[in-house]
Amino acid sequence: MINNPDDIEGINRSGPTDYYNQGYQPQQYYQKPQKQQVYDPISKKDATDRWKNRRRMAYAALLSIFVVTMLLFFVVPAERLEPLGNVSEWYFIVMGSVVASYVGSASWSDIVELKNRVGRR
Repeated sequence: MINNPDDIEGINRSGPTDYYNQGYQPQQYYQKPQKQQVYDPISKKDATDRWKNRRRMAYAALLSIFVVTMLLFFVVPAERLEPLGNVSEWYFIVMGSVVASYVGSASWSDIVELKNRVGRR
């Protein structure tokens, strides 16, 4: 006869029944889990700062597009434009995508915010 079930190796202790398999299930297995309060780590101020920094990055990219265009037109000699062709093309593509991603994400954020505000009425 086994006096202490903890002495047995290999016994499955993960289930809700007791060691002697008499069908006893503690009450804790029948309780529904309590809903956890969702913690939002991003405050309203942090969200506005994040958009402010994104806006600054988009403005800097747009300004750099204009500056590089003016430099290519008026400062760089014509014979040096040929080797700079690929680099300048990729530069304009990347800077344009930075501006486009800001405009797209800002518009999408406004649409979602408007839907949430209208849907709550």
